[in-house]
Amino acid sequence: MSEQARLEYVPLRELRAWPRNPKNHDQQGIHDSFRRCGFFSRILIVEKTGRIVAGHGRLEALLAMKQRGEAPPARIQVKDQDWLVPCIRGLSFES
Repeated sequence: MSEQARLEYVPLRELRAWPRNPKNHDQQGIHDSFRRCGFFSRILIVEKTGRIVAGHGRLEALLAMKQRGEAPPARIQVKDQDWLVPCIRGLSFES
């Protein structure tokens, strides 16, 4: 991991999933957690690719909530019509 990891708020529409994400996520469970606790676990982005390395289920749940017209969970900022998602940027890995 890089020493330059940093927290940034990234517009939801700009987050790009890793195309080979191997997991199936419990979307209802993630949604329920967001409603109960808010959004607290940051999405991780690899700087070289600009793609998510951790947080695919959270991304899917946020996209579904926004599409349904729901209010964003706590700790998601809103600017104009964009949901701003807290992400850790600046990560790099050997492979």
